[in-house]
Amino acid sequence: MHLALASGASDPAFAPEPLTAEHFQAILADAHRHASRVFDALTRHGPNLPAEVVEIASAVVGRRRQILDRFDALGLAHLQSWQTRIHGDYHLGQVLKVGSDLVILDFEGEPARPLAGRRAKQSPLKDVAGMLRSFSYAVYMSLINYAAAHPESMARLEPWARFWEHTVSAEFLRAYRKTTREKGLLHVDEADFRRPLDVFLIEKALYEVMYELNARLAWVRIPLMGLLSLTGPVGAPAWPARSPGTDLDRSSAGHRQDRP
Repeated sequence: MHLALASGASDPAFAPEPLTAEHFQAILADAHRHASRVFDALTRHGPNLPAEVVEIASAVVGRRRQILDRFDALGLAHLQSWQTRIHGDYHLGQVLKVGSDLVILDFEGEPARPLAGRRAKQSPLKDVAGMLRSFSYAVYMSLINYAAAHPESMARLEPWARFWEHTVSAEFLRAYRKTTREKGLLHVDEADFRRPLDVFLIEKALYEVMYELNARLAWVRIPLMGLLSLTGPVGAPAWPARSPGTDLDRSSAGHRQDRP
């Protein structure tokens, strides 16, 4: 998909452009502002949160300074990457299996954004982050639905849910990196790949928290758990660089399968 979106080098609307350090600083500043709004909303909703979510929400609010500082820390070093036209709302619900092929739907981006913003070039890693969060959301919704009828199974099955999420996500990232390298698209080093991806993963989880606070309080624990997993020490990658299947002590959550 990203190869196709970046293939129109003769058309200025589709030709890839450098994602400069200045562009990335603007992304970080916007993420910083949005994070502040999410934390304020989470604090306001505190008295209305389901009882089983209160402790998780409190832990996330306790990381407010750490998350905001993380955005600042990620912007200190030089960045060399690319921006192109992207899907803009990429998750499992936008991918259909048709025979032996896959069809990707709904390229209009987030409907709440103005058209100019949806057409603007962005880092393709924003789509990558959306799909990674979608893997996480899919497995945790399956786990929660099953545990509703079998509550005693939650502690036993949750490590396997994390194992599945990390294994599938690692394979998705491996294939994505391999394909983009071979085709000469987004040929950047590991640090320049990870730093924007970290930002977009955390930004997506924050977006999901706000959505669930406004629409489905019972589901807000999923992105909250994701934020706890994604926000390690400042300077550490939000997504593990090693094979994630070996890391069973991390919890994650991700993207809704129905678009807001």
